[in-house]
Amino acid sequence: MLGRETHLERSPLGEPMAWSPTRESGRRSAAQSAPGGVLPPNVPASVFAERERSVSEGESARLTPSARMRQFGVAPESLTDEPLLGRYRILELRDVGGFGSVLVCWDVRLQRRVAVKCLPLELGASAVTLDEALAEARASSFLAHPNIVTVHDFEVEGAWAYLVMEYVDGVTLAELQARVEGGVLVFDEAAYVLQCLASALAFAHANGVLHLDIKPQNVMIDRSGQVKLGDFGMASLASAAGWGGARGGTVGYMAPEQLEGELVDERSDVFSLATVLYEALSGQAPFRAASAEASLRLIEKGATPIEALEPELDEEIAHTLMAALSPDAAQRPSSVMALANILLGNARPGRRPGADPALPGLEEAGYSLTRPALGDPTAGLASIRRLMDQTADEGAELEDEALGSLDPPGRRIPALAHALGRTVSAVTTFAALLLASPAFGVAPDALLSWEGSWPYLVICGAAAVLAAVWTPLGSILAIVGAAIACLVGGLTPPALALALALLGAGLAWWLLFGRSGRLTSAAFLAPAVLGCPPAASGLAGYALRPLAALATGALAPAFAEVVMVATANGWAGEATALALAGRFGAPGVWILMGASGLGAWLCSLITKAAAKRKASSWLAFEMRLGATGKTASSAAMASAADPDADDWPSAGERRPSSGRAIATVAQIAATACAVGGYTFGEGLENGGIYAPPAASVLIVALVFLALMLLVVYLFGPAEEPGGGREERRAHASSVGPGEGAGS
Repeated sequence: MLGRETHLERSPLGEPMAWSPTRESGRRSAAQSAPGGVLPPNVPASVFAERERSVSEGESARLTPSARMRQFGVAPESLTDEPLLGRYRILELRDVGGFGSVLVCWDVRLQRRVAVKCLPLELGASAVTLDEALAEARASSFLAHPNIVTVHDFEVEGAWAYLVMEYVDGVTLAELQARVEGGVLVFDEAAYVLQCLASALAFAHANGVLHLDIKPQNVMIDRSGQVKLGDFGMASLASAAGWGGARGGTVGYMAPEQLEGELVDERSDVFSLATVLYEALSGQAPFRAASAEASLRLIEKGATPIEALEPELDEEIAHTLMAALSPDAAQRPSSVMALANILLGNARPGRRPGADPALPGLEEAGYSLTRPALGDPTAGLASIRRLMDQTADEGAELEDEALGSLDPPGRRIPALAHALGRTVSAVTTFAALLLASPAFGVAPDALLSWEGSWPYLVICGAAAVLAAVWTPLGSILAIVGAAIACLVGGLTPPALALALALLGAGLAWWLLFGRSGRLTSAAFLAPAVLGCPPAASGLAGYALRPLAALATGALAPAFAEVVMVATANGWAGEATALALAGRFGAPGVWILMGASGLGAWLCSLITKAAAKRKASSWLAFEMRLGATGKTASSAAMASAADPDADDWPSAGERRPSSGRAIATVAQIAATACAVGGYTFGEGLENGGIYAPPAASVLIVALVFLALMLLVVYLFGPAEEPGGGREERRAHASSVGPGEGAGS
């Protein structure tokens, strides 16, 4: 059983399964712990989990932690979302049971997370009983040990007691067992847990403090694999709460003398520790029952011999463990030190490397012979660390995937936006250069024949590839190609003037605005490629900052006019220059340029505002998730169940903004400005008589608007650099819980 490697198995579909050791018998070969495999890190294996599932689709799912606590009856009716006891802001309802509740809170005074156990006191609890509880909690607060959860404070307010403890970032032993097949730890892991718990209990017993409530839910394991035992000093406090007449503890783990209210000593903790170890090795809680009487009957009957459930367990170790579960305290090992020394095999005076120095040698407990060990605690620590690392990785992966499922569809595929941007840039560059083919002696009809046009097609293809590699290259290559095409027919003054004007204006725009953004070239070239000057102002507004969008939205229609007039004149430089002089001498083109630039500018302003609102809304939402104790997985399920709901159950507030509605308005406004300017300019050139735009122009503009609305739906508003999910997560993690939207 020593040295077995542990790894995380995955199903054929790539879903995470349970942790599994590489062993032929496959003790952890399948994920039987929960549907869908590994549980998210903060799902408690308790009554609370059942209650949460039962109300997940009801109104309770929309309540804040304090409201849900009041509904469950595990908090005073006066509890609000104000800081508990004046200083502890509730972040998460961590667990609920018959005892009350456990909260994760933010200590606003010391700026740290703490765990607060809220325990309802019996109405008839005497002052003497409360004094005993306070004395025991005070004694527990002095137990400074690396394997003991520190007690910070103890308060009684009305009929409720509050125990403020150290917050352990990790999972309980119960949760760890729930994540492996059958709830079984391998022998090395069990040996390590035993070593830590025995060390903690030995220290407490030496200081005169009994635990009396040892159970898997009170054993914490942090992210580094450190095991800590919590809830010391709860025995008197539990008596004040009136738990079934027993002196504290939990049915199923209490010794019979504790169940019957008789005198207890260290051997009562030995019994509870052995019960936890038995469950860790076998996956079965031998004495768990619905009542103290039923549990007592199971104890008297005796647990199933551990060797029958774990045949590979050494006979001497199995015998010692079963003796520790004896209903007769006299038959048990006299102390946790004696139990641990036998099970861990510390038989020689010289302890082996890795042995816990807090545990005495066996010669001090009356043993002299070398005995077999349950497992190697050092190897167990390494194994549990691997499990905890996988817990953190899987938890982060699940959260990222769940939050990603709340994003617009296109953003769920990270490479999709990049691929589309490069593809559109390459296609528009290729098409713009093809329009100039007549200037190079390649008729449009000849483009369909590879034999006569392959040199030109190769050049256009090479330009498209360059535009795909670096998208801003597409626009400048098209501008240079158009200028050269105007000069091919002859270096006449009009043709030279046209080429210089085209190069000057185009190069100035490219140097100032055209060298950034994946869609800049597409926004500049689309009107020329489509033969529709009013098109693509919405694309410029979507992809560029306001000033760049203004310049691109204004110059793109002008370049489209140049290409359209040049195409109509067979790219004859002089004829094209003269025709363009007349065209730009009329107000129509200038009005169109101004309206298109204005529409792109407005669209950019609105789109960037939508993106900023989206980013801040998501940041606040992710911080609210942490503050309310919800997971991204539950948010994703709520979104899938009702994507149009106004309420956001997972955060207790409205859902985070996608920004798509505002960005849609921006696209409609940009198209309306461009088409309106085009129509008004055409009317002025027609003697002031209104003439509807050409049907082809209007159809292309509307089709392009539909495409842009699809882009907005798929990707939401284009985010500013630094506005992505990773940056929001980094910022959220750097802000304390008391500084978020809920503060």
